[in-house]
Amino acid sequence: IIGPSVIQVHNGEGETIEYRPVCLGLEGGYRWDCLPQYRVGALFHARGLAATKDKGKITEVSRASVPAKSSSELSWWELPLLAAVTYDHEHLRMKAGLEYVAWAIEQSWTIGTGSATTDLEPEKNLGILLGAQYQCTDALSLSFDVTLIHQVTFRGGVSFDF
Repeated sequence: IIGPSVIQVHNGEGETIEYRPVCLGLEGGYRWDCLPQYRVGALFHARGLAATKDKGKITEVSRASVPAKSSSELSWWELPLLAAVTYDHEHLRMKAGLEYVAWAIEQSWTIGTGSATTDLEPEKNLGILLGAQYQCTDALSLSFDVTLIHQVTFRGGVSFDF
């Protein structure tokens, strides 16, 4: 996996900091037909993602101005594990399941008077994933997933099997 991403961090001071790192990772899964007569399957999937370090840009503030000479940097790593049910309809495969994510997120701050590092802890580690994959040809497919509750993620992809 390689591609651009947008990560927003909202802090207690009313600021929104936006980071635009590149995500790199590996993923793999195993799917089998549980009830082939009903076109229902089960899917277990794991993905490891790491984001390159990126200097943030403050996009929203609650006070009149941004503190002078302040900057931040975000380091992100995650391991989502998914268990889902799949349903096939002609060239379309739909999936819905539960996803658990282990995270390691570190935000470093540099302010005019010094620096600090914070480990960020998401409020929830368990969420749901909904998605679909459309098989255009024997080798080409398009996919789209939405993850909700523990994080909001939209993923799209093109796969070419050879």
